[in-house]
Amino acid sequence: MNLQGVIAFNSAWGQGFTVTNVENLWVPYYFLNETGMKKSTKLLFEKQYQDGLRIHLKRKLNGRSTSQAARLIGSKGVCLGLNVIDLARTHEQALAALDVPLDFNFRSDVRSPLSTAGKFLLEALVPFEQSHQDDILKVRTSLYLAEERLEQETKFHRRLIDDSHEIHEQSRQLSHQFLLALEEERKEISRELHDQVAQILAGINVRLAALRTSALIDHENLGERIAQTQTLVEQSVEVIHNYARKLRPVMLDDLGLIPSLRSFIKDLPSHKGLRIRFTHFPEVEELNNLKRTIIYRVAQEALTNVLRHSKATHVTMKLRRLADAVVLEVSDNGRSFPIERILHSSIKDRLGLLGMRERVEMVDGNFSIESSPGKGTKVRAVIPIGDSLTANSLSK
Repeated sequence: MNLQGVIAFNSAWGQGFTVTNVENLWVPYYFLNETGMKKSTKLLFEKQYQDGLRIHLKRKLNGRSTSQAARLIGSKGVCLGLNVIDLARTHEQALAALDVPLDFNFRSDVRSPLSTAGKFLLEALVPFEQSHQDDILKVRTSLYLAEERLEQETKFHRRLIDDSHEIHEQSRQLSHQFLLALEEERKEISRELHDQVAQILAGINVRLAALRTSALIDHENLGERIAQTQTLVEQSVEVIHNYARKLRPVMLDDLGLIPSLRSFIKDLPSHKGLRIRFTHFPEVEELNNLKRTIIYRVAQEALTNVLRHSKATHVTMKLRRLADAVVLEVSDNGRSFPIERILHSSIKDRLGLLGMRERVEMVDGNFSIESSPGKGTKVRAVIPIGDSLTANSLSK
């Protein structure tokens, strides 16, 4: 509403309420201030209510309705922040100012000024009731939305707690199985050292004792016996080297990843009839020691699984480069296996797969396995380069 509309609105009280569009009700800015309604504003409203009631009483007596004007005044009161009690007091003051007789003995067929004024008050209260209903609706809507959010958050937190408990239980089982696997590996190493190295060393000791005795008697076969003893020593050294490579290949630290993988492929037991094709790029050696070790361990586990389970005849192992990562892929043409069933089986059965995944994810990498009948199995590990391998070295 423009300024002329405001003037028309405020002058309507003395001109028979020509303003009838309640939706265009506009409250001038001077009606309110920071501390609430001004006294002059309240007085103005009381004066306008009194004038409206006077006109209402006059028109009612002539049979004409002024209900819309009463609702307009009520809407203005709502906009001013008045409540029902304020309006009742204003009405009481208007009755006193207009000298409305408080006579309750009117005949039923005659309109009482007091009851006519009461109807004006009821019409003025309609906007207050509507505002009250709107407030109730807003409160109910807010409560409903708050309850919905609370229920969703409760479900979400319950799900988080359940997931946390499940992850904790899986972590506990995994830790337990890793300890058992470590203990089994130690037992195997201890048994192999006892069965092989200890027996070889015992044989060396027997031959040395025999050499000491026979050296005083027979000098002719002394050289041959020493050579046989040296062979036993070489066998014990080889066995010890094999176990050292299983625990931690020294070649990985001394010569690098590529020679270590070539050496592992060469020393794979029972790989006759299995063709292994290995392709790589030399810049992979610029990865840091941790990432090179992870690639070595994943390749080691993948090739070992091929020998144990797949019955493959051909294996391809690739190390290739991406813009921001190094990719290891080990694929075979052997038997496939149900990945999901293995991943959801006992910890013991999936320990190798979990170990590979844990190693790769330790450096924020990505690990995946694909296996399907007739196509074999592909193990894929993506190792991010980070600061360990520069883009310039990859572009060589």
